[in-house]
Amino acid sequence: TTDALRKRESNVADLINDLLRQKFSVDIVMNNAGAFRGKKVYSPGDITDTMLHEIDEFSNNVYIMKIKGKYLRQILEHSAASYGRGGLMQVSGIHYTMDLSKQAQVIKYNDNGSWTIEQAGERVSKIGIVLPDGTLKPLEDEKEYTLLSNAYLVTHAGDGYFWFKQYGTNPKNTYTTFYTIMAGYLEKHTVMNPKPVDGRLNVIH
Repeated sequence: TTDALRKRESNVADLINDLLRQKFSVDIVMNNAGAFRGKKVYSPGDITDTMLHEIDEFSNNVYIMKIKGKYLRQILEHSAASYGRGGLMQVSGIHYTMDLSKQAQVIKYNDNGSWTIEQAGERVSKIGIVLPDGTLKPLEDEKEYTLLSNAYLVTHAGDGYFWFKQYGTNPKNTYTTFYTIMAGYLEKHTVMNPKPVDGRLNVIH
């Protein structure tokens, strides 16, 4: 449901983001909650083409780029400031905790078309990158990570996410959508059953 996607970790978003991370062998996947549609809980039963199109209503292509850890930190602060809205980040390959009682990031769109951070956020902590063996390693500010996200954020600075366009390097359009990743999975597996959430997004109220 919309509420589940915008206020906490979603197992459907986890499944799609994990499939994208595996297919493209990237370090991290970040997709805004608003990119996942459907707006309903699907009961057990046959998965239809219509369902997949409902979940991927916008059919955004996903992009791959390199970006430094310090910008990922700011992106996650923007996610924490977007709690309850479509800008909340659903992720794969990274874990983070947000404390809603702390100072939220504030950004400003300038007359010249650029963005600036008016007030740094203090909501995000415990940012860990998932290693191949499943353990977590602290995010490194100066390290470049391979990131996958969707066209709405990457090419349009959707939901105010200006960092991808401004600081991401060597962006590549994969011409893959959430729909094609789910359809491809179902060609090889008869069941698509999201696992329980694993704590990659932890919200403290």
